[in-house]
Amino acid sequence: MDIRIEVRNTEMLEEWDEKIGEEVEKLESYYPDIIHHFRLTIIATAHHRLGAFEIRAVSSVPDDTIVVKNNGDLVIPLIVDVFNDLNRRLREYNRKRQHLTRQEIPCVIGIVYRIVPDGDYGFIQSADGREIYFHKNSVKNVSYKDLREGDSVEFCEEGGEKGPQATWVRLKRRRVE
Repeated sequence: MDIRIEVRNTEMLEEWDEKIGEEVEKLESYYPDIIHHFRLTIIATAHHRLGAFEIRAVSSVPDDTIVVKNNGDLVIPLIVDVFNDLNRRLREYNRKRQHLTRQEIPCVIGIVYRIVPDGDYGFIQSADGREIYFHKNSVKNVSYKDLREGDSVEFCEEGGEKGPQATWVRLKRRRVE
């Protein structure tokens, strides 16, 4: 993440710099690889009604820019407020982004053809005959222990380190015995 901190019409105080560092560190841990550029500007203003300071935070994220600004008399509480607002807006952005991504990925139907109970994983045979790995944590609407070989499942596939794997698996229809 490219980070820029600017101060206008005043001098940067050490406690402001420390607080900004703490808040930026939180952002980086909460939203790794989402924020490309981040700029925070602290401006001493002459607006007595709006407060002595204005703080602006601008974050560049994929396909959007998020801007948050706030005015007040005390800088540390303003920094906290701006970062809280930015965090809320980034959560909202991330939620929308994940929702759009999920809708774009088509789900596929397959058959559970092998379950490894001691290994907590199994394999699905896709309609085109490929073998798709799945882990018990990817099973959504039933318990992994309730899945049986021959069950029809719906799943979403992605490339894994050792080949295709299911990011989630849902039971569609039980195998009739």
